[in-house]
Amino acid sequence: MSAAKMTVEQALGCEIKKARESLQKSQQTLAFDAEVHRTYISLIERGQKSPTVAVIGRLAKALNVRPSELLRRVEARLERAIPECGFLLYMPKGTLIAQTSDTKRDY
Repeated sequence: MSAAKMTVEQALGCEIKKARESLQKSQQTLAFDAEVHRTYISLIERGQKSPTVAVIGRLAKALNVRPSELLRRVEARLERAIPECGFLLYMPKGTLIAQTSDTKRDY
């Protein structure tokens, strides 16, 4: 069975959430600083939205990181090909894996 692949959107969401939490910022504060709605931050962090380059630039600025560094981290996460952010991923043949940073369960 092949491993589940993380999408670019999921990897970006993971890196944004990781950077936000390392600064101890709430989604609301990040949203205000990046001039977007809080629910949009939530959707991005869950890999359900793909922000524009302009939004990535504002998010990076609000997270005190260069946009290129943020995207480098995304690329590195994709190269590891290990889902680490607690997303629900569907595996081939319908096996659902729920994984967080500290637990993994097969359903």
